[in-house]
Amino acid sequence: MSKKPNSIDWQACIQLANNNEAIAGELLMMFVNDLPSVVENFSTTLKNKNFESLEAQAHKLHGATCYVGVPDLKRLVASFEKAMKDPMQHHVDIAQSHLTPIIQECNQIIEDYQSHFSNLNQDTKDANEC
Repeated sequence: MSKKPNSIDWQACIQLANNNEAIAGELLMMFVNDLPSVVENFSTTLKNKNFESLEAQAHKLHGATCYVGVPDLKRLVASFEKAMKDPMQHHVDIAQSHLTPIIQECNQIIEDYQSHFSNLNQDTKDANEC
């Protein structure tokens, strides 16, 4: 039996979806599918030193984390969003110190999803066809 992922809390996903596993699976799939573009946008925006846009992107991602069980990413993004609200924190080094663990956690979530959950939506569809 493979080790359960730490980056995704499946029970929290289900609870956040009003105990509906099918909806939880769909929300998680959509969230994970969007993560590569989120990471790319963060990187591009940091290179452009657009701190207001970083704050907006962090706010959007923080909101999305409220609908799926990714507690570590939610905590990291909340901290980053708070930092970007403070103009005194608008420095590349500060932003990078927040973004590095966020990007690592996003990549871990993608990996964990592919390893443990990628067949979830197909299993749900198969069960609904019976």
